[in-house]
Amino acid sequence: NWPAWLCPRKPGREVVGIDMDLPGIQQQLDIQADTNTNLLTQDQRDRLYIGHISQFGSKSDRKLIVTRNHHTATGLSGLGRYLYLTTGVPETIKVWPQNFATTGTFILFAISYPAGTTFNIWAVPRWSAYSTRFVQGASRQAVLDSNGTMYHFDGRH
Repeated sequence: NWPAWLCPRKPGREVVGIDMDLPGIQQQLDIQADTNTNLLTQDQRDRLYIGHISQFGSKSDRKLIVTRNHHTATGLSGLGRYLYLTTGVPETIKVWPQNFATTGTFILFAISYPAGTTFNIWAVPRWSAYSTRFVQGASRQAVLDSNGTMYHFDGRH
């Protein structure tokens, strides 16, 4: 038996994912599990761990560990994901949405940045030379009401 979260299908919700590249933070480490137990030591876990992604927008306290390896976080659309990094936030983050097949499907992706941070956010489709620049919105609600090319930063974190 493998422990797993079940994502029941609900009207207006899809199972979607976020594939991320965190330059300067993610790296492939040559860490092998013990051949007898198939487990990592605490030292190995500490070298891999760089934070977590948690779900907000529901009463759940589900978290996915973020490691130095390239990874994907999955969950239901219509909710938010908060990325917490013990390493501090990188200057560049590349995010690729996965399985967003339905028009209007969304997630909120939140990261804490220092006060005064400025942003340059672009959406660049994988198979197109066309790109869209995101504009800053006045509130979280403005982002939710937008066409998907808006971000919000309250300047406090």
